[in-house]
Amino acid sequence: MKSILKKNRILAVIALIGLLASLVPLISRVQAEESNKYYDIVLDYNSMRSMARQSSQSEDEWLDLFKSLGVDKVALSEASALNLHDNAAIPVHAMTVKKAAESYGWEDQYPAEVAQWLRESTDVSDAIIWTETAASYEWILNAFEARFEDFEAKTYLEGEHGFIFIQQQKNGMKGEKLLDLRLGIWPDTVELFERHGYQIIPRSVTEKSMNGTKFAEAYIEVLKHFNAPYFMNNGDELVGYEDDESLELLTQYLNESGASVAMMEQNDQSQNLVWPGVEELLDNTGYRGVRVFNEWAYIQNRYQYCGYEGPEEITNTFFRAIAERNCKIIFLKMILEPDTDVSWDADEKKWVYITDPADYEQMLTDLDARLEPLGYTHATVPAMELKAPSMALKVLQGIGTAKNGLIGTKAGLILLYVGAGICGNTFFLRGHMAALPKELEEASYLDGCGTVRTFTKIMLPAATSTMVTVFLLSLAWQWTDTVFTPRFLDDIDIMSRNVNALMQSAGKPIEVANYVNIGAVLAVIPIALVYIVLQKFFVESIDRAGIVG
Repeated sequence: MKSILKKNRILAVIALIGLLASLVPLISRVQAEESNKYYDIVLDYNSMRSMARQSSQSEDEWLDLFKSLGVDKVALSEASALNLHDNAAIPVHAMTVKKAAESYGWEDQYPAEVAQWLRESTDVSDAIIWTETAASYEWILNAFEARFEDFEAKTYLEGEHGFIFIQQQKNGMKGEKLLDLRLGIWPDTVELFERHGYQIIPRSVTEKSMNGTKFAEAYIEVLKHFNAPYFMNNGDELVGYEDDESLELLTQYLNESGASVAMMEQNDQSQNLVWPGVEELLDNTGYRGVRVFNEWAYIQNRYQYCGYEGPEEITNTFFRAIAERNCKIIFLKMILEPDTDVSWDADEKKWVYITDPADYEQMLTDLDARLEPLGYTHATVPAMELKAPSMALKVLQGIGTAKNGLIGTKAGLILLYVGAGICGNTFFLRGHMAALPKELEEASYLDGCGTVRTFTKIMLPAATSTMVTVFLLSLAWQWTDTVFTPRFLDDIDIMSRNVNALMQSAGKPIEVANYVNIGAVLAVIPIALVYIVLQKFFVESIDRAGIVG
């Protein structure tokens, strides 16, 4: 390489220009993050309501408390016929015909005409909805007709008592399944939050085969009504995913309203939840997305955690999510008692909540106090504007790579890994550095250290465990890489290529499985050995850097 550069200075200049061009996107990203230091908190009403029921304070008192702590947005889930009673506390009973007929003397509970419908039903999945107010009857019936194509049902209204009998629909949808269709937000619930000055962020739950044009149109009208700054998807797939027209309507609404797509972080905090269709939506809205920290149950359960006396570790988790992982929104759920079972199959109705207002006040005020010195502002989060590299810049980078003769060489692959790793690892390390106490830096200056010495003697040693983590994660990725390696080293034997070839050479399915297992063992042994040696640093970094919360 040195001899080539000596003979051809033009090549060296092109290489330098290509390298400098590669730094432009990184600088642009840093500038974008520095100008977007906002965070927001969205209250989960379902969680708050469950907690309020166990406390001595009313819902109104809790809402006033959270509003005084700066929380001015609430996520309201749309209700289905099955959970409308729990969500809105209105007398609605929804069940299948089979379940309705299980109780003794069931026929006496219904008017003669309705009882006749149930007797004549030949499908146990037919459903009956029984309301005790005419207003709820009209609201439910109108919602079904607005959200489901060609909805059909037998109806009966007598005074304040209404009955909706749902059988199999024209498209084959069973009545039992339609009980899960999200119908909207009960008006009294909306009035409660508007009275307390909260901005409502509606959340629906999509169900496959019930997520067509009519459902999307009705839900988009709800979004328009509340003018929410964030679009928070939930369910099996993206709202309106079942047809192109619905996706176009959703895209048009987001572009016209300026609302950001809320991307929920996974429970292992490695990446975001991705619904079918959401990547296309982000692309069509200019990647106007904002990352949300979803307070999973194991985070809610960190009361008196790690020797703390209260919710300090939950505050730490929020802080790391915002300052280190670029989560701009906290989806706030209520604190659980330490002994609460939060396993994946636990019954949430048995969860026991912390009901002392002082704990919630401490948790949120401490978070604000820790983020303020870093320049963060508690407000509605605007989408971070990121400019894609221009075509000229991309061409310049490509010419620099080609002119350097890097394609098909180990040097090219190494530079690729270094360049790709710098982007993510720089922000990971930056988050750790930003979270270090400012008093350390100030004390170093008082002791006579300059900027360089403070960095080398104070900051770098404090980041040792984090750098070890970066090394281990980068090594694991590059050691098993089968994406970039074939494109740069098409004729060199390396581990990942040989393991992949081993699996491809298998014949029968059982042989494929055996070769996959063999290849996995071969690939993991070196990583496991390195981890065993460095596990002390790795564990320390997880605790300090918040990789898993």
